[in-house]
Amino acid sequence: MAVTVLLNKQGGNALKKIFLMMTILLFLSSCGQGDTGESNEELEKEEAPFYKGMISDMMESDTEQLTVSGEVVQSSDVDYDSLIVWIEEDTQIKNTMGDDIAYEALSTGEYVSIWLKDDIVMESMPPQVKASKIVVGTEETTGSSLNEEEIIQEQKEGDFVFRAVSEKKTYNPHEPVHIAGMIRYGGKKESVEVGHGGFQLMRFKVEEKTRDITIDWAHASIFSQTTLTNDEWHIETFEKTGEIGETEFHEEFFNKEGLPEGQYVITISTDLQIDEETTISFSEDIEIEVKEEEE
Repeated sequence: MAVTVLLNKQGGNALKKIFLMMTILLFLSSCGQGDTGESNEELEKEEAPFYKGMISDMMESDTEQLTVSGEVVQSSDVDYDSLIVWIEEDTQIKNTMGDDIAYEALSTGEYVSIWLKDDIVMESMPPQVKASKIVVGTEETTGSSLNEEEIIQEQKEGDFVFRAVSEKKTYNPHEPVHIAGMIRYGGKKESVEVGHGGFQLMRFKVEEKTRDITIDWAHASIFSQTTLTNDEWHIETFEKTGEIGETEFHEEFFNKEGLPEGQYVITISTDLQIDEETTISFSEDIEIEVKEEEE
């Protein structure tokens, strides 16, 4: 049904003023909404974490403190192989779904992202930081605090648990590779000393399948001992060792960070000499692919 409104000249002028005011209000309103949207978008864009890595040690006392081994994420003139991370009362600890996590629920071997408090790094060995926020898991994580890309191979024998772990199944060429060997003692003693060959407890052998190249660990005749504390993970991260060949692959492997493109089997192994008559051996393979990300 159409409605016709008849207005005299005075009424018409008044209506024009009303329309003009409404137009101005609508314009201002739309501008305000646009600004709000941009502000909200800026708020939602959270700054990238300062550091990412694996929890290698936890302080079990009144002081909540982590040792994290990894790399600086934000562009920086410096990089740190590890950090001591102090957790204060206002530090947020969350999984990738945003759920709160208690400090006691953290464990060594988990991957975390660290946001700094006050953007201050205290120089020491290793450097120390205060965390404003810690997120457990990685960017690939969906639906839980566990990384679906993570590889964990585990063996148990006697009082010992052995793990070979990788943060991801696929890495980009020459990005930092987060691979580690882990051993935990769970017997009746507070700690045990285990003997092993070489300075490190873990050995890492690298096989590149497409080129049929193997880089074995550097064999050492020295005999060493390592103390394993009850119910604590002893973690050693992947390091490049072995004989340097003359191929282009060897040059790229040893002179650049990460790994060249290829298909890899990385064998992590250890021999624990418990006493003169007892040796426990562990060995696991980690299979990874190194390739450029598809756009």
